[in-house]
Amino acid sequence: MQHGIGEERWPDGSIFKGCYREGKKNGVGKYIWADGACYEGEWEDNEIAGYGFYQWADGRKYIGHWRSNIMDEFGIYTWQDGRMYEGFYKEDKKHGFGVYTWSDLKRYAGWWSNGKQHGLGVFISRDGKRKLGIWEDGRKLRWLTNIEINQIENGQLEVETLYESSPNRDESCMRISEFPVQFGPPLAFQIARQRLINKVEELHIDLT
Repeated sequence: MQHGIGEERWPDGSIFKGCYREGKKNGVGKYIWADGACYEGEWEDNEIAGYGFYQWADGRKYIGHWRSNIMDEFGIYTWQDGRMYEGFYKEDKKHGFGVYTWSDLKRYAGWWSNGKQHGLGVFISRDGKRKLGIWEDGRKLRWLTNIEINQIENGQLEVETLYESSPNRDESCMRISEFPVQFGPPLAFQIARQRLINKVEELHIDLT
């Protein structure tokens, strides 16, 4: 039974180097799959769990927190064409506050639910111009007026009222109820980002 630091190889060319406990991958380790995909980071009972860096064979990359082999909590996901998402995940989907950058450098900074933009958000053009709006299930419902923006920022307008014209009003309101009413990132975003930076340094993860 494997226990401690070790190396394991499979007939298809896959390799694992790292820590074992009672025959299972536990602790820090690096797994390279036969197709070239690679994960380096924390493991728990043979599952990717904790902080780590995964690179797919097609060049996509994710550095962040994992739970039972899926992206969960906070992380940074990048594509080869330059797109990037930095923010929260829940069960492998964008959920909570996050910033998505397109390859042409346009950005959406705001709330996500079940993998799609949902709630208050800020769209930032390539030249830095900002528009504040309300999104529903990945679709922009409309831009907000200056009066509405001021009312929201001063706590004088319930976000739920912005969905009054939506046929999915009740569901949409329920989905945003777990998020704070604000346009910018919550304090939890900055805390999670710094924690990720600290863990990458602590685990000596190679991000190249």
